[in-house]
Amino acid sequence: MRDLVEKSRIKMGRSPHPTCSIIDSQSVKTTDKAENRGIDGGKKN
Repeated sequence: MRDLVEKSRIKMGRSPHPTCSIIDSQSVKTTDKAENRGIDGGKKN
């Protein structure tokens, strides 16, 4: 998968390696005891 991403980025004229990444904090729980807070409208229950 990494090779495909690198080839795709090169084809678009971009660096083969991204300089940053983003983590959706609404979707990441920090512990097993994390409470459900907030609403993520993109998720379906």
